Amino acid sequence: RPNHRAALPVPLEPFYLTHAMRRTPFHSLFSWSALLILLLVAGRAQAQAPTWTLDPAAYEFSETVTATVLVGDLPATDARVQLGAFVGASLRGVARPISLGGGTSLFFLTIHSNIASGELLTFQVYDPTSNQTLPLRETITFASGAALGDPAEPVQLTTGPATGTGPGWIAPNLARFEHQMTVTGALEIDGRVSAHPGDRIGAFVGSDCRGIAAPVLVGDRALYFLTVGGVAASGETVRFKAYSGATGQTFGVPDSLAFVGAAALGDPIDPYRWRVGAQRSTGWTAPTGQFEATMTLTAALDPAADPPGTDDQLGAFIGGELRGVTSPIRFDGGWRFFLTVAGGANESADIVFRLYRANRDAVETISDLIAFTPSGALGDPVAPVVLHP
Repeated sequence: RPNHRAALPVPLEPFYLTHAMRRTPFHSLFSWSALLILLLVAGRAQAQAPTWTLDPAAYEFSETVTATVLVGDLPATDARVQLGAFVGASLRGVARPISLGGGTSLFFLTIHSNIASGELLTFQVYDPTSNQTLPLRETITFASGAALGDPAEPVQLTTGPATGTGPGWIAPNLARFEHQMTVTGALEIDGRVSAHPGDRIGAFVGSDCRGIAAPVLVGDRALYFLTVGGVAASGETVRFKAYSGATGQTFGVPDSLAFVGAAALGDPIDPYRWRVGAQRSTGWTAPTGQFEATMTLTAALDPAADPPGTDDQLGAFIGGELRGVTSPIRFDGGWRFFLTVAGGANESADIVFRLYRANRDAVETISDLIAFTPSGALGDPVAPVVLHP
């Protein structure tokens, strides 16, 4: 009868496939162990501490930052920690923590540049506990001679991915601008100071972005150190936008500024205020787009009058129509209004000024009248036009 039994499968070779391996079974175990050790050593070599060094003599300008660093929720105090400041991939400063006792350690960081102001600085920290180099959320715009933070109120830097620069805003190369001004300010959204790390302030002339700043914690305050570029020494109208990292909303800031080259507006004690949302009492909003010409006015109140407050507003009106509005800014121990007034290309009507006093919720009429002059520029921070309430 035919044989219906299935063919037996061909026996497979045992695990040791070769004669040599059959004679040395422990050779395989040794090889795998050696390979594992090599991989571990290679992994450790890839995570070595960075060798951050630079030559300060190669740079013309510098600024200082006194800071604390939080890695997660813990302050960085290990002497092996390194804090690095970068422009792109270029190292511009490095520091290690210095213990002040009581569990407090500070980084005294000097940052270098060959451009007087405008370069965008990012930060990284080497954490020896995890043997990792981590990005920090905060960014700062370089300004020669600036000293940010001090031992009493240090700048606070925190680990985490660097947040974006707002909805589609592209930071300008400030080196292309011959003139620059700086604004030290705070952002208020719906009447409250906002300190979200994703918040941004942008400065614009028309649709051209002239500067972007992220919040920096100085003590318990969130401040913006904004550098604005200008193509002329004065006269351009700077408008602002605010971006909320918490909600993703972009706000137009009602106030505008007249650009003044080399001006430094606001300071950490009396910062300029960008206010957006639902806290305006006057409803005054600077006009946009419908006028062909502007003029600028740098003004101060009569010293005999009550000084303004940060929440006050100066409005400019022609024929009862609002043509410009701004709030006062601390300057050289006093207050200045940097006002842009909109008008027609051939307009010459008188401007009527009104002052809103926030502490009294009252509007005062200024006795002075000034004729609108297209492209005119009256006053400057040192010699302002004096207005008499």
